[in-house]
Parts: sequence; C-alpha cells; structure tokens
Amino acid sequence: MQCTGCGSDNTQRLAVAYQNGTSTINTRSNSVGVAFGSGGLGLGSATTATTGTSTSLLASRAAPPSKKRYRVAFIIPVALWIIAMFFEKSFTGTVLSISAYLILALFLFRTYQFNSTKWPQLYRQWQTMWICHKCGAVYSQG
Repeated sequence: MQCTGCGSDNTQRLAVAYQNGTSTINTRSNSVGVAFGSGGLGLGSATTATTGTSTSLLASRAAPPSKKRYRVAFIIPVALWIIAMFFEKSFTGTVLSISAYLILALFLFRTYQFNSTKWPQLYRQWQTMWICHKCGAVYSQG
C-alpha cells in the first residue's frame, strides 16, 4: 500500500502499528534488607509486583477508538446527590435528587448509545486506516 501523501511504500496498517508498539508488563521482585541502628540489628523483606501496559508513541497515535466508560456517567449525579444531602428534606434537596437521577439516566443512555452504534462504525473505519512511516500521514485504504 502506497502513501496517498508522499507515495512511499513504507506504510503499515494502524492495527499492526498498535499491536507492535504495545506490550504487557507483569513483573514480581523480592528484596531483603539488613539495617544496623541504635536499637540493634534489623532484618526485613518485601515483595513488589508491577502490572500494566507499555505503549510506544507510534502505538499511542495508532490506537483504536475507545468506548465511553460508564463510570464517568456517575460523576455529576453523585456530586448532585452530595449537594442534595445538605438540603436534606427541603424542596431544593428533592429537586436536586430528581435531577441527579435524570442526569444519570441520560448519561447512561448516551454512553450505551455511543458504544452500541457510533463506536462500531469508528472501529471498522480504524481497521481500514494506514500510517506512513516516511511522512507520518494517516489515511484510509480506500
């Protein structure tokens, strides 16, 4: 596949660039220590674990579109519920509580709608995209 910008054949599908530049980290280490002090001799040990993902700059640029996360939909309603607690049994507290439920329902619906309709289209489009390693252009296969 030749780049549509510079004509170079040094190109790669975004999905492949993303996979090549992403790796999983899962390490475990043990350590032992000896300390001398005014209280005498101290001996200790520790075990540490590290897990995660390492992503190159190219892989970050080539990453697939992300789905919206549902936990973000809870931030504003929870803030409203906390404010409503200060107005406990007043009209304002009731209105804020009802508003929190309505906003939560709206955010959950919009997140579900994006993840089930818009995201699959974006993902299919991403699967047809290429990147040029000469000029950096990102373009569609066809």
